[in-house]
Amino acid sequence: MRRCRRAPLDGPALALDSPQDRRQYFADWLVSPDNPFFARAMVNRVWKNFMGRGLVEAVDDIREANPPSNPALLAALTRDFVAHRFDLKQLARTIMNSTTYQLTSTPTATNAADLKYHSHYVAKRLPAEVILDAIGQVTGVRDAFPGYPGRRALQLPDATVDSYYARSKAR
Repeated sequence: MRRCRRAPLDGPALALDSPQDRRQYFADWLVSPDNPFFARAMVNRVWKNFMGRGLVEAVDDIREANPPSNPALLAALTRDFVAHRFDLKQLARTIMNSTTYQLTSTPTATNAADLKYHSHYVAKRLPAEVILDAIGQVTGVRDAFPGYPGRRALQLPDATVDSYYARSKAR
């Protein structure tokens, strides 16, 4: 019978009889600067969070056959993210200080149809949780969520938490 060895993608294999914790081994590989997958995927997700569209779209479809809209930008942001030891605040700061992030949402005659190359900001709706938190902050009347005292709507783990706002939104 052939002994099977488990290995992360493009990573060195760990013998089945190894005493090392497999979860720690995987976590170490995941955030290794040599792992090209994690940093690139994380950069793409954060970019999508701020810009409404990932450099690679669909956001989870990062593969050779689905190239980014701007390969040089994705590569530069990925290198910077790794160089700053996967610091999400630094990545957010870098994106928000970019000219692209600070573009107007008013399109010109030449870029009105562009939804892919980030030539202007594409306005998007605020999530319901953000609106609920904003209303609570402005009025001074915050929703109370059973089992989650003191939490804002944006801090809730999922949509199954009982809330009058969530019930009325579903109608």
